[in-house]
Amino acid sequence: MQGQLLSGRYRIIAPLGRGGFGQTYLASDLQQAGHPQCVLKKLQPVSQDVGALETARRLFEREADVLYKLGNHPQIPNLYTHFEDAGDFYLVQEFIDGNCLSQEFSHRYCTEEIKIFEWLKNILPVLGYIHQQNVIHRDIKPSNLIRRKSDNRIVVIDFGAVKEITTQIINRDSHTTFTIAIGSPGYIANEQMAGKPRFCSDIYSLGILCIQALTGLHPQQLPEDPRTSEIMWRDKANVSPGLADVLDKMVRYDFRQRYQSAVEVWQALQHVRVDANRPPSLATRLPEGKTTNVPVVGLPHTPGGEKYRKLEQFLATRQWREADRETNQLMLHLAGRQHKGYLRSEDIHQFPAAELCTINNLWVAYSQGRFGFSVQHRLWQNLGGSKTAQQQLFCDFGAAVGWRALHRWKPYAELNFSLDAPPGHLPACFAHDELKFGCAGTVWFVGILLERWYQGQLTSPIAPPPLPPIPGQIPTITSDLPTATLVEVTDTDTVADTMVKPTAVDRPTFTTGLVTDKLKTAVTTADRLQIIKGDITQLAVDAIVISTTPSLFGGVLCRVVHRTAGPELMREVQQIKPGCQPGQAVIAKGYNLPTRWVMHAIVSSWFRGKESSGEILASCYRNCFALTAPYGINTIAFASLGTGGFGFPLHIAARIAATEIKQFLDNNQSLEKVIQVCFTDDAYDAYLAAALEIIFGC
Repeated sequence: MQGQLLSGRYRIIAPLGRGGFGQTYLASDLQQAGHPQCVLKKLQPVSQDVGALETARRLFEREADVLYKLGNHPQIPNLYTHFEDAGDFYLVQEFIDGNCLSQEFSHRYCTEEIKIFEWLKNILPVLGYIHQQNVIHRDIKPSNLIRRKSDNRIVVIDFGAVKEITTQIINRDSHTTFTIAIGSPGYIANEQMAGKPRFCSDIYSLGILCIQALTGLHPQQLPEDPRTSEIMWRDKANVSPGLADVLDKMVRYDFRQRYQSAVEVWQALQHVRVDANRPPSLATRLPEGKTTNVPVVGLPHTPGGEKYRKLEQFLATRQWREADRETNQLMLHLAGRQHKGYLRSEDIHQFPAAELCTINNLWVAYSQGRFGFSVQHRLWQNLGGSKTAQQQLFCDFGAAVGWRALHRWKPYAELNFSLDAPPGHLPACFAHDELKFGCAGTVWFVGILLERWYQGQLTSPIAPPPLPPIPGQIPTITSDLPTATLVEVTDTDTVADTMVKPTAVDRPTFTTGLVTDKLKTAVTTADRLQIIKGDITQLAVDAIVISTTPSLFGGVLCRVVHRTAGPELMREVQQIKPGCQPGQAVIAKGYNLPTRWVMHAIVSSWFRGKESSGEILASCYRNCFALTAPYGINTIAFASLGTGGFGFPLHIAARIAATEIKQFLDNNQSLEKVIQVCFTDDAYDAYLAAALEIIFGC
């Protein structure tokens, strides 16, 4: 096809290879100035039958929509367009100039663990984003991970979702079946091989890839334990125990024993101490000239030595998300609070002024004046900010820096980690938890820092050279602040209390942020509560709780759970059914579900103005909690009990749930996590609002 013109626009330059999509070509776009290069992927269904083509066309359109959405991430190629030509389907994607990760595997030496750590930190956020879009990649392997030359970041390519189009068989009735499990031998998890991939299937593939790099063995060469089917690899790699433990859990044979999300892996890595000096296996030393550092050119001199080097590297390569997280870790380290994971008000009082200014100046310099605490301070002042500011001002500030929109605080995952973000958007480093409530905690934290800037007019005596501002951006502003010493702020707690009540409650945890003693109870409770939108039948927790009737089979969700668990669940509950009353809770095994136990909360239908309806629902929660200790339950997930066909208004059911959950968690330490699972956006908003009101009183 070389030289061929497709769609009157795309000229084939050369073939790039054949993969899961079919043939891939390098092409030029003749309708764009300069004829930029792009990637043209040709998908050819196995059958040209009319019915087959129509089914393939429908799948193609569906998956193209997915790729359009995924392309909003900077580490996923943009899908420019798609079209059909002579029964073949074509995707036109962004061309990524770089090398696949397999080229970083040494032929003589196994990969150093510090590089494995860098890979994971680079790839996990992308996987997290993909999974948040309800997409499973299904083909994570070295050749589908490209190190982009322009910024040194790893880009994820070649999504397995679209491979369905090329691997299907369509019978005469145009019914579709799939003959093979999508994925690559060695990197594919057993449940994916059976045609039932899960989010943790991608976690498995990434873990196997890392083990391959550490051992120098292809995944198909790795031995398995004949009794457990677990991969036996530790004796073939020189790796620290902490990282090995994480990788082991990533590649468990039973998907229920794996990390269930990229966020869980990321959180586990925060507790791993990687030995940068540990030599790779199969060698006593690295070859001459080999380095593990990410190359960064032109870093300004920074006082304080190596402790800022990683932050500088991330900022210099415009890895803003990684820089934000590193800022968090660095500040915790400087305050001596890395073992706790959060800062207190007294830590802010005693935080070294020069260190704070150095961090700020690095952000300001590398962002051309767009990001930094001092930028946030300028915006705060322009809005009339002060330590006595009221709630609306904090909301206005959140909107100004892009942390708040449409009367809601954004979760961390929705922040904009690029120079297109509003001025002052970063750092937002104390709002890390993507699966939790949002950025208001950062407003609180920044508010206290800004009060220190206001009181002390902090500026660093050693600042990096100012860079010329980009048109339309805020110029570097540290140089126009007078040099002054830090003034002790005696009423920081007053500032914190003013800010926390209306704003910091958007998050169920402050374990990566700032807390005061007055909030300890609320914070402890919130740290063990998670509100998510999802499918409760997919959660690998100790127990799930669903609404039902005294028959133990009433309600749509109850029937779905029973169908998923298998007939054994019905047989077990039928033996329990006689004598069940509203307000009680009945426990049974999970069988084919990923959960160990299924609790049936027997609720009654909602009757307006009838207090007993609400009391019965509250009793369901209490009786469910009463079952946790006897059955060794540490994690429990509640559906939206009483809603749907049972008729409870969302806001009432949510308030009852939040009240009972708070009451239990405030007075009991036995549960590690309570998860409220919402199936719709409306339910999520209602349960979130109730948690904010009941737990934090705002």
